[in-house]
Amino acid sequence: MLRCAVQNYKNFSEKTSSDVSYHTSPKDARLSKVWKFTCTRKYDFNTQAVRVCSAHFALDDFVRDLQAKHTGQERRRHLKPNVVPHLNLQHKMEDVPSARSDRLKNRKMKQKIIGEISDCMKQVAGDTNI
Repeated sequence: MLRCAVQNYKNFSEKTSSDVSYHTSPKDARLSKVWKFTCTRKYDFNTQAVRVCSAHFALDDFVRDLQAKHTGQERRRHLKPNVVPHLNLQHKMEDVPSARSDRLKNRKMKQKIIGEISDCMKQVAGDTNI
């Protein structure tokens, strides 16, 4: 039985129609972290072991399966790359940390470390002059 990982969302495979599909989170660590954040679970979970149902994605988030459409085969729903669940969630997507904020945080950390190293180097240089 597949169950949707989004907090307080009750979709599971035995209850839903065949129109609802279940998707694993991406293998990309940063994107997977965002998926985990959107689920807003109270406990930690393995993002590769859970699924998010199609109710959390727009139709534009899926790759069009033209072959199935023209041949009458059962269609398979695949998400486009870099898509994040954004519908029927418990919070606003503005709360999701962006890659830019991560870069700014890292830059400030590097500047602080470089400053500390520079101070140490000045102290060492000052000690050798004595």
